[in-house]
Amino acid sequence: LPLQSGADSVLRRMARRCKTAEFETIVDKARSSVSNFNVTTDLIVGFPGETQQEWEQTVNFVQQTGFGHMHIFTYSRREGTRAANLPDQIDRTVKKERSQQMHALAQQLKQNEMKKLVGRTCDVLWENSQNSSADEWTGYTPHYHKIKAIRPVYSQSEIAEVRIETLSSNKKYLRGHETSRSASCCSFNVQVS
Repeated sequence: LPLQSGADSVLRRMARRCKTAEFETIVDKARSSVSNFNVTTDLIVGFPGETQQEWEQTVNFVQQTGFGHMHIFTYSRREGTRAANLPDQIDRTVKKERSQQMHALAQQLKQNEMKKLVGRTCDVLWENSQNSSADEWTGYTPHYHKIKAIRPVYSQSEIAEVRIETLSSNKKYLRGHETSRSASCCSFNVQVS
């Protein structure tokens, strides 16, 4: 769900139709329908006119929402766009600092979301083997969290049940152990309107 900013005043300048209260309602509906629903988002840092107060509103909204993954973009002026002519273009140094702050927050929130899965068992869609011995594989949970696990030699694009044991030492992905093939314990469909 593309948020772009956690400040309604910035969203107005961006000509975005969704406001933070509506965004929050959508997230709440999804999470009440599906346990551990992983919400990912896009965010623009340093949009013209973004005040320190608006930035703090965005940081607070992101913390409160708790995203499992974020795509963070630093605004860059492009001639011919409406935003290029807006006043109060943000200094490059300020944009860089805000981007670094948001990336650090995004990493922490992602770790928080992955920790919720430790100790659980769920289906994993296998993507590939990490090495020629083919005993460690990489895949994704239904929550779109990357996982590596030991498994027998099979083929890509298989779904297997995996017991999630821990976060990796660098805290960027999950680690687990395959328990059986072709399980469906975590399959789900979500419809949010």
